[in-house]
Amino acid sequence: MNTIHYVPILTTILSAAFAYSLYRRWTIRHAPHLWWWAFGITTYGIGTAVESTITLFGNTIFLTKLWYISGALLGGYPLAQGSLYLSWPRKMANVLTVISLTFVIVASVLVVLSPVDVAALEVTRPSGAILA
Repeated sequence: MNTIHYVPILTTILSAAFAYSLYRRWTIRHAPHLWWWAFGITTYGIGTAVESTITLFGNTIFLTKLWYISGALLGGYPLAQGSLYLSWPRKMANVLTVISLTFVIVASVLVVLSPVDVAALEVTRPSGAILA
């Protein structure tokens, strides 16, 4: 096993600390960008926690799909939404959120329902290559 596979353990810990800090700040200010950023760091942390679990205990189709949704689909999306709420008028940000969130929900459902190529499943790391 390559030592680089253990990096997600550290990033999970850092994500948890950063998410806690953002959520705490959001409870004080209630600014929507802080909530989205906290949610984004949380989902990113879930993705790295899943990757850590795979590193330590092995991979499954369920874990790979969970990693794909939490890391790939939900890791960056909420961070971008937070930036949208910070930079754009609230009404426009709300409209764009409804449009983009619909796409993310549909994409997540498609990942769950997607057939898999079991031969592409790697024991020590997740990969979207299993999605057929």
